[in-house]
Amino acid sequence: MKRIPSWLYYTVLRLLVFAIPLAILLILGIVWWASVIAAALIGLCLSYIFLSRPRNAVSSDLYEIRHREKPIPSEDDEVEDAVVDSTEAAHADADSRTDAAAHADVPVDGPVDVSVDAPVDAPAEHHDAGTKPPTA
Repeated sequence: MKRIPSWLYYTVLRLLVFAIPLAILLILGIVWWASVIAAALIGLCLSYIFLSRPRNAVSSDLYEIRHREKPIPSEDDEVEDAVVDSTEAAHADADSRTDAAAHADVPVDGPVDVSVDAPVDAPAEHHDAGTKPPTA
């Protein structure tokens, strides 16, 4: 038989500790909003007193989950890592060939944007806002 997770067990107990007093107070005819407040306070007190073991079990489980050692990789994880590494290596190799070809003026297999490195034929003339451009 499978063990019930401690967080589920504790949650169900907390709900019962609230719901049972609420049902009793509503059956007694107390106003609903006062019944809810009283049931919440009663449930808080009862869970603090009687549910310390389940509460400690939940906190221990959370601590263990949070502070696990390095996770054990599965075979599937290793295969995925190998594929990602080979893809990154292929992209890095392609980028280095493209960079080398752009600097050596050697044609490259794919399209290369050389507009940034293209020489400018004439220098651009810059003028201040209030001056007239020179006339010939």
